[in-house]
Order: sequence, then structure tokens, then C-alpha cells
Amino acid sequence: MSDFLKSRTRQPKLFIDLPSYGKFYSDGVVQDNTFSNLPVYGMNAMDEIMLKTPDALFTGESTVNIIKSCVPNILDPWQLVGYDIDHVLLSIRIATYGEKMPVTSNCTKCSNENHAEADLNKVLETFLSLPIENHVLIKDLKLNLTPLSYRQMTDFSHRQYALEKQLIQISKQENADTALDKQKQDILNQLTNLNLEIAVSYVSSITEVNGTESESDIQKIREFLFNNDAEFFNSLTAKVQEMSKAWSLPDFNIVCGDENCDNEYTTKLRVDYASFFGSNSFRSRNLMS
Repeated sequence: MSDFLKSRTRQPKLFIDLPSYGKFYSDGVVQDNTFSNLPVYGMNAMDEIMLKTPDALFTGESTVNIIKSCVPNILDPWQLVGYDIDHVLLSIRIATYGEKMPVTSNCTKCSNENHAEADLNKVLETFLSLPIENHVLIKDLKLNLTPLSYRQMTDFSHRQYALEKQLIQISKQENADTALDKQKQDILNQLTNLNLEIAVSYVSSITEVNGTESESDIQKIREFLFNNDAEFFNSLTAKVQEMSKAWSLPDFNIVCGDENCDNEYTTKLRVDYASFFGSNSFRSRNLMS
């Protein structure tokens, strides 16, 4: 490449710290295990093309490849936890399109369609104050919790999508019979078990509150929580939902623009990785909501 072209190649647009500060990562996820001051580049032509490949979007491969392209210090994006992923993608969007993001919503009072702009730099700042470690106390035990990785979130989302699609197909059957009812109930049971599995996947270890015993074997933890009193699962689910809300993008305040309505309301800034860079609003990947 000519020297005058080399001087005009992509340059970092901003530098970011990962909100988790690498708390949950082993060697090889981020270059040199350095989780601060990571350079972020805007998307290139190949990244734009990947966003138009439906299969790659659905599997998560496009998201992973775009992160590798735009934040090359992240070597294994699959291992990033949820709020690190959101933080990185918001940063890439800023590097590509700027810090303002259009937001469209309908007034909760008069249904008027309103248009506003979110300052994504301010949104990024909220991630840096998120609690890194969480736990839930149940009787004399402490369940230590960690966020799910992008790999886990994607796998769970695929399984959930497949089951929900089967339910829709069954509901379209005009002549329901006993076999279909049994099949529907079986899918509903699978969804229930999947929700249980998702919640349990947040547990990294269980320790005694007033003792020294602990357990970090995931299979043993799963068996313990699957077969114990409902109190354990209900408390765990409530805490996971609380964590998911805390780790999600903040609400966005909007004042209705209709001249006959001065209603002020909030709407969600949502992240949908399949349309992240081509849509005004995004859908979160939070699985426990």
C-alpha cells in the first residue's frame, strides 16, 4: 500500500475500559490481559457486509467478527459477559456513526410518535458504575453470581427461539388433538426447564455464610438447585432479574412533542445485535426479564 494511503487507514476513534475489568476472564480473552484503554475503530466495508448476512447474525458470528475487527485487542468476544458486550457494541456504534443515536417512541398518554436523540457517551458512563460481583443469601448459604458470557446468552437464545417457534406452529393447527396437546405441554415443560437452567447458570459457587465449606462444581450446584425447595429457585430468579435490570441500558426520558400534550415519559434503549447498526431502537438480550 502506498505511504499516502497508509496514512489514511482506519484509526481508533475512542478508547474504552471494559466495565467488568476482566473479573471473569481467563488468559486469551483480551490481549495481554489488559482491560483498560482499548482502542475502538469504526466499522469497515467488510463489517457492513457481515451485517447483511442473516445466518451469521442469528448465530452471533457477525457480532463476534465485528468486535474482532473494530476492537482487535479483544481476542475472544464469545467469552465477554453481557454488559461488556453492550459497552463494546455501543462504542463501535459511536466510532462508526457518532455519539448521537435517534430514538423513536410513542407517547404513553396520547400515542403521538416522538423522535429524540440519545447521547451514547452518557450511556457508556453508566456501565462503568455497574456492580461487578453479586450474591444472594438463602438460609445459611450464599450463592455467588456472575453474568453470562455472550456464548451462553447466544446458546440459550437459540434454544428459547426454537421452542417458542414450535409453540407457534402448534397454535396454528386448526384441528387440535390429544397428541398435539401432549406435544404442546412437552414444549412448555422444556421452556420451564430452560428458564431454570438459565437462572442456575448465573451461579458460580455456593458457600456457607457462617462456615468454611464451598462448592464450585457446576453440575453439583445444578443438581442441588434443581432438586431443592422452590424457595431457592424463587430467590435466585428474583436476584437474577434484579441483576439483569441493573445491567441493562438505562431508561431514556422523552417529552411528548404534541402541542396538546406535555406528557413526560420514559422509554427503553434496547440492544438488538441483529439490527444494532441499522435500527433506531434495540432489543435487549436479557434472558430473565
